[in-house]
Amino acid sequence: MTLFRSGFFFHPLFQPRMTISLPSALSPWLMEPGCELCPLDWILYKDKCYLFYDKPAPWKTWEESRRFCKKRRANLDIYDNLQTICSQEFVNKHIKYYYDPSHGYWIGLQHVNNTWTWVDGRVNTLGFWAKNWISTPGPHAIVIPERNPKECWSKEENVFENKFICERDIRKF
Repeated sequence: MTLFRSGFFFHPLFQPRMTISLPSALSPWLMEPGCELCPLDWILYKDKCYLFYDKPAPWKTWEESRRFCKKRRANLDIYDNLQTICSQEFVNKHIKYYYDPSHGYWIGLQHVNNTWTWVDGRVNTLGFWAKNWISTPGPHAIVIPERNPKECWSKEENVFENKFICERDIRKF
């Protein structure tokens, strides 16, 4: 594909019948040779790229999941306290029920010094904790599929293996 400065795509082997206009904000990134918004298999949402780790078992502990994300210049999913419920709804649309109701996806939330803190150091002020949910309370959090987005987090022990969500900025390529 060839990209012209006007922000339109043309395939060199076919006569163009349709052009796709790109948002002007994305055009500068797409002009750079070899630059991509998100790696293969990642999903772009707002200004972030997300990987929903959906491989078959064995899954990973919270620590293993975090190392996996870090190797890809990412971190476990962090919810910005300024984000609306829309971001939680985006995550809920991309996670799937698997194995049993107590399995979810690790996120970057941990209990440190009696405070729930994101892996970037910010204190959690959202609190989308599941109500009427039986779990083994631990120092890490998962998001549970098929739950109300405002009540879908559960406190879990690191020894449990779950799927997970990595998040990274689009500008870190």
